[in-house]
Amino acid sequence: MPLRAVSVFSDTESILDEIRHVPRAVGDEWFVAKDGSNSNDGRDASSPFLTITYALSRMSDGDILYVGAGTYDEAINISLNSVTLMCATGAIFSNTTPGTPVTVSGNYNEIHNAFISQAGQVGMLITGLGCGVYHCCCSGATIGFDIDGAQTFVDCSRSVDHTQTGYDISATKVYLGNCHAIGSGGNTRGFYFSSASATFGLAMQVTAIENLTAGFEFVSGANYNAFLNTVESNNGARLDAGTGNFFGNRHYKMEEQHSEFMYPRSDGEGTAGAAVTVSTDAEDENNGPATTQDYWGEPELIVPMETFDYSYELIALEVFGTTTNKEIQIEVYRSDFATCTDKNGGNDWDEGATALTVADASNFATGDLVLIKSDYKVEIQRVASVAGSVVTVEREASQFGAPNTGLRWDHTTNDSGTEKMCRIKRPENLESLGFELAYSAPTSKDFTRLSFGNRKRLRPNDGIVIRSINATDSTNSTRFDCNVVLTR
Repeated sequence: MPLRAVSVFSDTESILDEIRHVPRAVGDEWFVAKDGSNSNDGRDASSPFLTITYALSRMSDGDILYVGAGTYDEAINISLNSVTLMCATGAIFSNTTPGTPVTVSGNYNEIHNAFISQAGQVGMLITGLGCGVYHCCCSGATIGFDIDGAQTFVDCSRSVDHTQTGYDISATKVYLGNCHAIGSGGNTRGFYFSSASATFGLAMQVTAIENLTAGFEFVSGANYNAFLNTVESNNGARLDAGTGNFFGNRHYKMEEQHSEFMYPRSDGEGTAGAAVTVSTDAEDENNGPATTQDYWGEPELIVPMETFDYSYELIALEVFGTTTNKEIQIEVYRSDFATCTDKNGGNDWDEGATALTVADASNFATGDLVLIKSDYKVEIQRVASVAGSVVTVEREASQFGAPNTGLRWDHTTNDSGTEKMCRIKRPENLESLGFELAYSAPTSKDFTRLSFGNRKRLRPNDGIVIRSINATDSTNSTRFDCNVVLTR
């Protein structure tokens, strides 16, 4: 299929033109203050209204409202057009009814300098066309800014400690400039393009921090959005099911002194840290270890999850030859701790089981590779389907053949209460794919350092999984020892 060239920058210019050329407030001035009264005329600072809702009922299209400092516990809905809200420093909006504190349903409205704080609710909902949000902050909301209105312009604003999403965008030609999505380290998203209507957006100098589901996520159909000069720290990997979404000049962390360390390793004071042995042998409860050419051997957790409570990067794999003169193909995966979930009732997770009930199935989709682990064994399975809390798995093609399907090991029988599932690979998501390497040792204990072209970024508590194939023949016990080289 031929590739179609898309000019991000020509589209960017047209987007900005459409967003900027909107009607401006040209009408009357109104005032609201906490020491005001709705019996006042609201026409100057000495005679303000008490509530924003009442002031909006008196206003007309094109008017401007000045909001004084203080907390306004109201369900505000700006349904007029071309209205401007100018908030003094210290103007705080909440809605303990509960509900969304600020809804902008009219067109071409602007809000300046608002601070919105309401736990358990959407902070600001924008459904109108061509609205502008400037120097605003949403704190502790489920969704900080829910943007459903086309050509919305958000500048110098931030969502802090959101519990689901910082910016949920489901409209076309949305502009975000100097916007920040700072989660609280839970399973949140920073910038979520949640609809196929979320196309041709532009984001410049945006930051996503502590959003462990994803710093940036695009659903299928959310296409041709451009991000320039983004900064990320401690987020989940970018999830992009769209087409033509562009990231330019993307930074994961500030420059710092470079250092490298090896894992596992001895500490020099008596604590062992031998390299991990990886074999091309596969086995299960009914079949002993055996290598079959071009079939995966058993996986190994070279870095168990929850080993490092900080972000780190995978630089290289150091391999010590054991079996010589074989072409060994290697795959390295990130075990995504943010997707890790426990067994939660349902069938025992024992050999042959396919329907696995988990506490949270929201992070899994058909085609994913998942790591099934217990204190007994680890194994890799493919997701066949997800329905509610049940993840149905299937073995990859096995050298053991039918009827060897489902789980390989008796996890529940041997170590009940330790069963977990986490995602290691999502085929359509480039950032979740592992590294693929090839290696051959001419002599025993021959040493090779396999460096990666690009470092693999891992979040706190993520692990590293490795497995291998004998691509030469079916010699049993084909193996090598290895460790990984990491940097913070």
